[in-house]
Amino acid sequence: MAHAGALRHDRDDAERHHRGALGSRLTVPLPAAKIPADILAANHFSFSGKKGVAPSPFIVFRDLTLQMIPVTYGFDGTPSAGTPVNFDLGLNTAIYGNGTCLMELPGSEYSDSEPRLFLGTDLGYIICLHDIAGIGLIVEDAFLATTPPLPVLDLQPIPQYAYIAVGALVNNQVYGFHYAVPGRGGPSKQAPTFYLQDPRPTTPTGFDTFGAHDAQLSRPDTAAGLVIADGSNLLGLAPVPASAKGVVILDADEDQVGAAVKAIVSGSLLMLRQDESAILYDPDYAADSGASPCDVNITDGEPDVCGYICGNANGDGSVNVGDAVFVINYVFRGGPAPTPLGAGDANCDGKVNVGDAVYLVNYVFRGGPAPCCP
Repeated sequence: MAHAGALRHDRDDAERHHRGALGSRLTVPLPAAKIPADILAANHFSFSGKKGVAPSPFIVFRDLTLQMIPVTYGFDGTPSAGTPVNFDLGLNTAIYGNGTCLMELPGSEYSDSEPRLFLGTDLGYIICLHDIAGIGLIVEDAFLATTPPLPVLDLQPIPQYAYIAVGALVNNQVYGFHYAVPGRGGPSKQAPTFYLQDPRPTTPTGFDTFGAHDAQLSRPDTAAGLVIADGSNLLGLAPVPASAKGVVILDADEDQVGAAVKAIVSGSLLMLRQDESAILYDPDYAADSGASPCDVNITDGEPDVCGYICGNANGDGSVNVGDAVFVINYVFRGGPAPTPLGAGDANCDGKVNVGDAVYLVNYVFRGGPAPCCP
């Protein structure tokens, strides 16, 4: 009996290990006549206490206006969107250009410890936004990131040795800047201190870092991860050395995703499609490795299946003899197929056949190896 109990315990652990998270959908319509430029899942920045329970989406539009969508979650984890909050920053696009990108810094690098938003434009400006109690969202600073002016295609926080930098994607390179709060001293924010070059032939359209967003890296040999979108369905994954100076050539691997994307937010990966028709949400994105095994469209209003229990062919939430019977019915009697089909490929040989039913029986009754996910 003790041995059987141990086997059940091992199977439970295996099932928990292989269980994927189901995607929660959230439909957020965009304002009419507004062209979205970038999206941000803000973990730190709030406007007058209106931040949601979890990271709140911000959208910046090409006309330099912003929208924040308060998000709350039910007991079952289902997200719901509150009334959007719109911001007109009073910025003249003829002077500063059109909005292209948006990011936040948590505030740990500033003497006032307050987070800030940074907005990039196609005329080379980086604009710092600050929420001041009783006043609202204000433009704290605006500076040219490049001379001559070149479009700032994307902005992200890049953790580096002894500081947190603002990273800007300009002219097919990632530029790293120190940012000092105006009037409070500190290192210069005008001149880039390093350039990160992507050796792949396609021009990047967006990038993000994963790793120590909220903490300074402790050693010069530490590296942060970089995810690069180039408008295709491939994401480039590369390390960023903490001691980066001058020109650094990135050694990029590639990760396949389901649609061409132009803007990305790592963690639970948000991706703005290249055609700007929808936002893709990937709840199984692994921030430590950059793997993105599934895509969920949160704007199309259609149900999505993303994540499953390996070997749970009938989709009832557990692996038992019923799954073996389900596979046999599918293979020999024209029964319904497992959803997704990979849930029935218990032995990971790339096919769903009688071998999977035998594999499941051995697992359930004889202590065989746990089902795997193809």
